[in-house]
Amino acid sequence: MIWQVSAVLYPYPELLVTRQVLGSVLLLIAITLAVFWRAKKIPYLATGWLWYLGTLVPVIGIVQLGT
Repeated sequence: MIWQVSAVLYPYPELLVTRQVLGSVLLLIAITLAVFWRAKKIPYLATGWLWYLGTLVPVIGIVQLGT
């Protein structure tokens, strides 16, 4: 029996909107700074946020694989 694996291909956009990229980066930085500011009182918040960022990296689209 031959197994066929298929996945959805999401094409990378040709043109990025600078305002959206800059706004997203600034939002991530602001949330990260706020989380680390509160990390002494709420340590699990930093753990959860770093876990979220770690799982976000592979799907963010910086490195393109496939066609």
